[in-house]
Amino acid sequence: MAQSKNAPKKNSGSIIALGVLLIIILLALLVLVFYSAGLFSFYSKSSMPQTIPSETVYNLNSDALPINTNVGNDQDSDGVPDMLDNCIYLFNPFQEDNNHNRIGDSCDLVYRNKKTHPSTNSFIACSSNSQCGTSSTDRICVNNDVVDRQTSPTCNNPGTSSSICNNQIIDSIISACSSEEICSNGQCIPITPSCTPNWVDTSSCSGSATCSSSSSGTKQQSDNCGNTRSTSCTIPQIQCGSGYQCTSGQCIPVAPSCTSQCMNGAQQCSGNGVQICRDYNGDGCYEWSNPSNCGFGKTCQGGYCTPL
Repeated sequence: MAQSKNAPKKNSGSIIALGVLLIIILLALLVLVFYSAGLFSFYSKSSMPQTIPSETVYNLNSDALPINTNVGNDQDSDGVPDMLDNCIYLFNPFQEDNNHNRIGDSCDLVYRNKKTHPSTNSFIACSSNSQCGTSSTDRICVNNDVVDRQTSPTCNNPGTSSSICNNQIIDSIISACSSEEICSNGQCIPITPSCTPNWVDTSSCSGSATCSSSSSGTKQQSDNCGNTRSTSCTIPQIQCGSGYQCTSGQCIPVAPSCTSQCMNGAQQCSGNGVQICRDYNGDGCYEWSNPSNCGFGKTCQGGYCTPL
């Protein structure tokens, strides 16, 4: 009877022990999940290794990353063990993998060739031009010329540790824009002409004329573009006519030094001809002209020719 009483207690202790074990296992799984998700880490990014360790085993026929034999390591110190890390040698605590190819985004470009170079312990960037991108042709403007720019991605040193992708650019001039055009968005666009001023005088030349030489003056002008301006002009020297002289910018009559023979415009008879009084020699004095014969059938009377 004593043994039958102790049996339930023994079974109860086993159940408690099993429950504790399950709790420990659950806690361990939670720790592993948090550790894998990068929610905590005992390492820093600065301790990330810069080269691939030599003990790496390379799987060249798989899209997956190289497999590390020591699954307990965290070689990039990102808080994710190597056995769970989708990018073992580059720090990526959040394990981004946008294209879901089991290669972390941090390593995707590095591993796009599906292989590494074990002898030099470094990555092969490209093995062919196609892995560097696709060719393209764009119509652009260069030095006011319309140019077709062909960009061809090229893999230099393909398949080696020194391989690198570069773009080969070839420009071909399609057309040269004229001086009245400007290249914009790959085409020649006519330049909108600006207003060309055509100046016209709106006032006469103002200033003081002199007797000795020409002088400077000013005049107003306007153009067809709505502008106005004041510009210089030349005032010619004063020129006085016969019998006048320029004095202080004015023409003053000059007193003649001769004596007039008659009144200006007077007429008289000389023989059978008519004489008219004028200043014929420009000396300021009036004199008689040579007689003008009245002709046949006429006679001069009172300074006029009259019929007989």
